[in-house]
Amino acid sequence: MSGRRIDRNNEPPADWRPEGPSRKQERRPLEANLPRREPDDGRHRPPEDDRRSRRTYESTRTSYPTERRRRSAEASPEVAKHFGQQQRTAEQNAALRAARNKKRQRHRMIRTGICVLLILTVLILGGVAIWKGFAKKPPVNNPDSSQSASQEETQRDPNAPTRLSGDRKEDFYTFLIIGRDTVGGGNTDTILLASYDVPNQKMNVMNIPRDTMVNVSWDVKKINNVYNMYRGGDKGIDALDKEISELVGFVPDFQVVVELDAVAKLVDAIGGVTFNVPCDMYKETEDIIINLKAGEQKIDGQKAMQLIRFRGYPNADRGRMQTQQDFIKVVLEKALSISSVTRIGDLVKVFQESVTTNLKSGELAWFAQKAVFGGLRSENLFLTTMPCDDTKVWSRDYKQKLSYVVPKTDELVALVNERFNPFLEALKPSELDIMFVNSDGTIGSSTGKLEDTKANQR
Repeated sequence: MSGRRIDRNNEPPADWRPEGPSRKQERRPLEANLPRREPDDGRHRPPEDDRRSRRTYESTRTSYPTERRRRSAEASPEVAKHFGQQQRTAEQNAALRAARNKKRQRHRMIRTGICVLLILTVLILGGVAIWKGFAKKPPVNNPDSSQSASQEETQRDPNAPTRLSGDRKEDFYTFLIIGRDTVGGGNTDTILLASYDVPNQKMNVMNIPRDTMVNVSWDVKKINNVYNMYRGGDKGIDALDKEISELVGFVPDFQVVVELDAVAKLVDAIGGVTFNVPCDMYKETEDIIINLKAGEQKIDGQKAMQLIRFRGYPNADRGRMQTQQDFIKVVLEKALSISSVTRIGDLVKVFQESVTTNLKSGELAWFAQKAVFGGLRSENLFLTTMPCDDTKVWSRDYKQKLSYVVPKTDELVALVNERFNPFLEALKPSELDIMFVNSDGTIGSSTGKLEDTKANQR
């Protein structure tokens, strides 16, 4: 029989020990059987910063926070002394927390800015895609046209002067820009001939003085009253086109009539410009009050109207034209900048309300697209005034001499051929009708014919 040995009195041997725990040991709590732990000195607990931070400390983790995180927590004086650390004050801790919050805020701002930039980029690219689909290249008489010569002759205005013709330069366009002073009687006091060379991204603008003498049938032969003499509209444009062609040898492709009141809207639409006013300007009339001080300043729409209408320069109309040229250049620089892309809708609205042109909306968009995104810059913008001489001629209606300017033929022909001629054929002086004043005060024309049969009669 196996098992434990017992004697006859049923008592275990003296050297016998139970193999399992005794009943007394079994009654002890389980924690009592665990090894005794050393007193907690705080070094094995998670730092206070960790327990208060967004991170939740896990009691089951076997690894302690990183050294960088432990250093950010404030150590006890004994530990700091043991490791040679300097105890931080409450103010230092507050400054440290503020710096961290500022860094986090800066990172959030950067991320937000990147998101906004991406959204704007998508919107702009989408708008450009729609704009390109809307833009249409304007048709002109060029060698790429599918029309035959007979069709072109059929569509030609029989009253238009026959001037330069033949093959055209590639994507070279000309414009006649007219500014009407509706307050001062409606005369076209601002007349600009412009050309836009799209492949080379060059724009040229020539200011034709309002006192330029032209060969017309009435007494006051200034080009600025031609439009009104034909009661404006299409007839006025056609008459002015004819006189311009007599000066430059061709009829401009497109006409743009701008009421001077619209200049204020155009300048406001691009957010105003910074311009250096050349002199003190003051004039008070029933129509307008001009009061500008000399010097660089912000010009809004209202000040722009005062600037372009002021005429009290020491060198008379030449000073006015020079100021207008300088101002036009500044306005175009601002209009061509990328910051004006978001204002295209405002510009289109102003054009629709205050500008008359034979350009369609899609064609205007095509030119704007080529200028803004094609690389037209202010350094490729050339502004000049028609080469001319000042003179005076007797007026039978006003019984006094009136001021005029007459073109310098050779200089004008060279300038037109260099910057404004849209045809491959060069302009010749014999193709122009240029007025001149003789030494005795009488007037004449390079064609040998005066339209005013009463001219030179006293």
